[in-house]
Amino acid sequence: TILPDRVLITFLDDCMVLYNQQDRSMCMLIYYDEVVNWQYIYHAKYDEIIFTLVDGSKEVQEMYSLNSVVVALDEHLKGKQLKSLRIRKERAL
Repeated sequence: TILPDRVLITFLDDCMVLYNQQDRSMCMLIYYDEVVNWQYIYHAKYDEIIFTLVDGSKEVQEMYSLNSVVVALDEHLKGKQLKSLRIRKERAL
């Protein structure tokens, strides 16, 4: 696995900035009070954090380690974490 050589997420006092967008020149700003919950999903190649927002939309952020963000997420989004999931590779029949 090759890890990205760029910042994926930055945590500020009242919001977070997600940089790993389809268009690399864009970013997503999310205020902490707009987040209903978040969930970390483990995949074989990379992981994801899914943020559910108050308007019902979901923002998916590609990640490579929960350990790198869990302290900041617990600090800013305390009590909003859903159980993390592991998605296993499906076997061919």
